Amino acid sequence: MLRRRINKKQIILQGISISKGIAIGKPFFLFQKKNVPNQTLSEQEVLEEIERYRGALKKSKEDLKYLQRRFIKDGAFVVADILDAHLEILQDPVITELVEKNIRKTHKNTEVVFQQVIGEYKLSIKDKFFKERIKDITDVSWRVFSHLNPIKESLEVEKNCIIIANEINPSDVFEIKNKIVSAFITDKVGYSSHVGIIARAKGIPFIAKIDINLLNNVEIENLIVDGISGIVIINPTLKNLEKYKKLKINFFKFYVELKKQIDFLTKTKDGKDIKIFSTIESLKDVDFVFKYKTEGIGLFRSEYLFFQDRKIPSEKKQFYVYKEIAKKLKNKPFIIRLFDFGGDKDFLFKEKKDFFEINPMLGCRGIRYLIKNEDLLKIQLKAILKASIHGNIKILIPFVSNLSEISFVKDKIKEVMSELKDANIPCKKVLIGMMMEVPSAAIISNIFIKEVDFCSVGTNDLMQYIMAADRANNDVNVFFDSLDYSILKLLKEIVDNSNFYGKPLILCGEMMLNPKFIELLIGLGIRNISLSARQMLEIKYLIMKINASLAEKKVKKILTFLN
Repeated sequence: MLRRRINKKQIILQGISISKGIAIGKPFFLFQKKNVPNQTLSEQEVLEEIERYRGALKKSKEDLKYLQRRFIKDGAFVVADILDAHLEILQDPVITELVEKNIRKTHKNTEVVFQQVIGEYKLSIKDKFFKERIKDITDVSWRVFSHLNPIKESLEVEKNCIIIANEINPSDVFEIKNKIVSAFITDKVGYSSHVGIIARAKGIPFIAKIDINLLNNVEIENLIVDGISGIVIINPTLKNLEKYKKLKINFFKFYVELKKQIDFLTKTKDGKDIKIFSTIESLKDVDFVFKYKTEGIGLFRSEYLFFQDRKIPSEKKQFYVYKEIAKKLKNKPFIIRLFDFGGDKDFLFKEKKDFFEINPMLGCRGIRYLIKNEDLLKIQLKAILKASIHGNIKILIPFVSNLSEISFVKDKIKEVMSELKDANIPCKKVLIGMMMEVPSAAIISNIFIKEVDFCSVGTNDLMQYIMAADRANNDVNVFFDSLDYSILKLLKEIVDNSNFYGKPLILCGEMMLNPKFIELLIGLGIRNISLSARQMLEIKYLIMKINASLAEKKVKKILTFLN
């Protein structure tokens, strides 16, 4: 595409940082093209076409398996899981059987049939929870197309170039070499997208929410991508160029220093211990506990087991996963959150045509859903209790809003333990905790905390319900960028109540990831946090720079002043 040359003045654009880092380089505009030939085939050609299609699928699988081995070797297990999802798509009957059936039926070439089938497949996915799967399907289809077309366009780019595109597929990042591509700039893509996860795993700076159309009328000689502040500088001044060259060197040194901190216990500047736990979603993620020397698993999102088979995992499957994780941890804490279905994870409801919620975030979610589906809860409790003899397993109840929900789970645990005992199946008593994420429970946390063995504060939901601001709505993001007094005061009461009753408290969610909040959270008395692997080193480093005693005084002063 030609671009009209207008100016070379420095332009600064503000975006959103998806992956941190500093990059300086030349732009490369990526425009994906897909020419689909339309041919009518004879009977003999149909058989040859099906073989050609099978060959493209086989080569696509080989690509993905090779990439998967490479990422596993590098310890990027989250990326390996994404590749698992891509391999599953290639084995879906829609991709295999239906395409072949339609080639035979229509006598059309594979490209035409495949494009039509993929288009219909994507339209059939209505659930917003699976929106990332639609992107995966698109990405897999591109891979198959590349093997169907014998003349594969290679991506010829200069060393250290910065890729600019409206949207980038995971495969664009999977196979990219860090020495060739130094950064990505896109219009679309969210922080939790697969592309974002892969870029962070590879250490490639990435900024999204940049209007790519604005760049069409600008002649770009050099670009700076500031993945720390989320800004893009077009045609930087010599002063800025020199400044960012130094920042790039310093950023590299910073991460070298961070890696040295892995073996050290996490202590504040004045010696207060902060225990860091791992938040995980799969069996493979357990390795992060040992890689980052964490205390154990502070949150296992058990509902993510759903994705492996796209159905509720059986008791046998659950037992295997829980047992293997517990054995790997060797008695380190392993907190399993019961299935947290509903809300933004409403995929189960889509199968029930008579079930509809106007506002699912205020509907039948978490423990509410499990109470209405006792069989599902009992199967999970049975799998957990059978696995309990293999390690230090604890149960966490999601979305608790009244005391009867805690009593219900306790009664079900007693019931299941009795059944296991009658069947001569060994199990042991487990500690029971609750997610403190609903205001009705948080306001009277002193009453709720007495009823459980430990408490986990789910900051994502707690903040959105207190501020009446949907965390998925970009128009109200401002409410999540400042620690409102109401939240500060409520968190202080929760911490004080947990200390008074001697019940451990773990902070989960995105709040700890905001550098502006860390000092205040330490000052509130937070001493246990659960994080996903990608934030571990940076948060650990920031905590070690904080003086806990001074932070406590600062929080006390704020609360006193506002009272």
